Amino acid sequence: MASILNVDQINNAAGTSGIAFDASTGKASFPNGATLPAGSVLQVVRAGWSSAATTSSTSLVNTGRSATITPTSVNSKVLILLTFGYYASNGLSDYLISTFFRNGTDIGQGGYPSMMLNRLGYTDSNYTQTVTGSLYDSPATTSTVVYDWYVRTSNGSSITYGDARMANSITLMEIAG
Repeated sequence: MASILNVDQINNAAGTSGIAFDASTGKASFPNGATLPAGSVLQVVRAGWSSAATTSSTSLVNTGRSATITPTSVNSKVLILLTFGYYASNGLSDYLISTFFRNGTDIGQGGYPSMMLNRLGYTDSNYTQTVTGSLYDSPATTSTVVYDWYVRTSNGSSITYGDARMANSITLMEIAG
């Protein structure tokens, strides 16, 4: 049987400088404004799915896949990790280009989509690969941030992404700034 300890605050041996816990969120607050050092992971959010979709568009289209996070500091960064199953009907002659929109704004580098996802080796409708990509963002807010995943093809061939036989997810990691 597991043990559970419920507390509102943990104090040091002198009875001061306690770590308090917010009753509604369970998040800890540190005494005297203490914070975790830069580079620490503050929270992780994951959104997964198991259904596939197909596109042959050479213009960016919203995949309908997204993840939402509320940063705890305006100095925080968000590391976006993308993993999905993927195959193309046209072998190696086409590839998927992918980007994320933060609250409706494309955060791809220099106006070009942020992630060019090219297959490694032979790919057809009978062979699906898992593809990963990442993007580092500075949302500069403590308001809720929605990251929507957009894709397009390089030359208009039919590409299926989010294959149900693979692990598909968007993971957001808030990193202390």
